[in-house]
Amino acid sequence: KPSGVDVEHPPLERSAELCIALSTLWTLSQFDVLTSVLDTFRVRLKTTDRDEVLANLRTITVQDDVWQWHVELWDVIQNDQRFHQKPCTIPQEWQKDAEGIEVYLAGFFLAQQEQLSLLTDDRVLQMTVLNQRPTARDAACGTAQLLVALRDNGQLSADQVAESYLQLFTWRYRFLIPPAAVLKTLA
Repeated sequence: KPSGVDVEHPPLERSAELCIALSTLWTLSQFDVLTSVLDTFRVRLKTTDRDEVLANLRTITVQDDVWQWHVELWDVIQNDQRFHQKPCTIPQEWQKDAEGIEVYLAGFFLAQQEQLSLLTDDRVLQMTVLNQRPTARDAACGTAQLLVALRDNGQLSADQVAESYLQLFTWRYRFLIPPAAVLKTLA
């Protein structure tokens, strides 16, 4: 194939400014030549590509934070004697479809097995427990109800509950309706 270099298309020179699409940068990275390209040329990105890279970096940062919280939580659970780890039995009617479900439903199965209240923010699990135990008002609840109960027992201040509700909102608890006392504190 003849060279694409002509009067209207001069050859690329060292330090030339290039606009490279993000998808091409990914490809260059996969071939381990991105560093050479960056050392040789002044690379420019479209604003939308830059925004995508920054969004990806923010996502990675958040994922790293969540992973760290996960590790810290498991350290607490394993080292704090107040946590009682107990195996749960998968009911017979669930066993035929149990592949992978035992992890997701372990808390539900354990609450059933031990006749304990289930603290979960999964509304499907809450409703399943509440439908199975309709006379037990405290059969299931979520973080929002726990926060209010801790405030009512004097273990959290109104400000702490309000701040916690704001955090839940930032974590996308879309259907959370704060009680009037929380709204008053936030006002």
